[in-house]
Amino acid sequence: MRQGIQTVSTPYTGVTSSGGTTSNVAAPLRDEAAMYYGADDRLRVADRRSCLLFPDSQTTYACDPTRPPTYERRSAFEEYRYDALGRRVLVRTERVRLHPILPEQKSVG
Repeated sequence: MRQGIQTVSTPYTGVTSSGGTTSNVAAPLRDEAAMYYGADDRLRVADRRSCLLFPDSQTTYACDPTRPPTYERRSAFEEYRYDALGRRVLVRTERVRLHPILPEQKSVG
């Protein structure tokens, strides 16, 4: 499993220290990836999960499910298929719809 946090530009606006607003605010991106290989050492599944971290309080950051990363950095689950000669012939990508890192929130009632 590969994990990392890097600062990226976002399409969101934020509040500056002087109280004004700024666009394309930078935010830390939490990124996790797990790659699964078959017995023939070919990649079979890639599971990528990411979220943008925004201030939750004065000292902590949390993933914000209402502000997803830009399209190319969003979470995805990919399956790979190969033909008899070992050539990759199919990639099936499923975009994760729920927030991939936060636990699911359940409502009572």
